[in-house]
Amino acid sequence: MMRKEEIDNIVVGLVESASSRNLGDILSELNISLYRIDGSRPLLRDGYACYIESSKRNTIYVARDCPKEMRQFVIAHEIGHAVLHDVEISHYGIPKRGDKEEEEADYFALRLLDPDWDITEVEGYSSDEVATMLGVSERCTKYLV
Repeated sequence: MMRKEEIDNIVVGLVESASSRNLGDILSELNISLYRIDGSRPLLRDGYACYIESSKRNTIYVARDCPKEMRQFVIAHEIGHAVLHDVEISHYGIPKRGDKEEEEADYFALRLLDPDWDITEVEGYSSDEVATMLGVSERCTKYLV
């Protein structure tokens, strides 16, 4: 498992390389296409998104019914898989207990979207409340706190 500091450094390098924290700019820098598709497509396996790496192109597919407040996080999470992990396909959907790559992608997404996030901002809140406040999955909050 990667340390949080390693992921932080990767995020900093990516933002510097793209000269932006904007997800569109980062996708362009990484040569990753983004498509919104019907959430019932088998490709998504009942999840919100997936990242597919192929010799022709790298693509993130996001379900049209992905909640608006989570959409940026889900895209950043899939970018995390593209940058951090040697995978040909990953799915954002039902959480798997103990899946370190999912936890790393969640942490990557949060750091990419909110680099100044501080745990003291959410002390005393439940993981569900924190997830709502940050626009992230509840799974993500359990790794962060």
